[in-house]
Amino acid sequence: MISACVTQYYIHQMSPCDNQANSCEDSDGNPLVANFSVWVQLLPYGLIGFSEIMASVISLEYAFTKHEMAGAALELVPSLRGYINQNFSPFH
Repeated sequence: MISACVTQYYIHQMSPCDNQANSCEDSDGNPLVANFSVWVQLLPYGLIGFSEIMASVISLEYAFTKHEMAGAALELVPSLRGYINQNFSPFH
């Protein structure tokens, strides 16, 4: 979130109308825009997306380890893989 705040601050500093970007026009009615690339937003959005993925993974891992059937679920995955390979493989 700090990277998003810093990025937004510099976008407003580069804008000719500061924080009034929707109504920023010159005397002829042409819109005045800041000269920056949309790729500037890649870092904040990438970090926010990565943090949401990590929060989801950690919460799922915590729930999985605290569940009483966690051991049974670990044994289920290889047996499902064997069942799928045995019954749906085109090479048998």
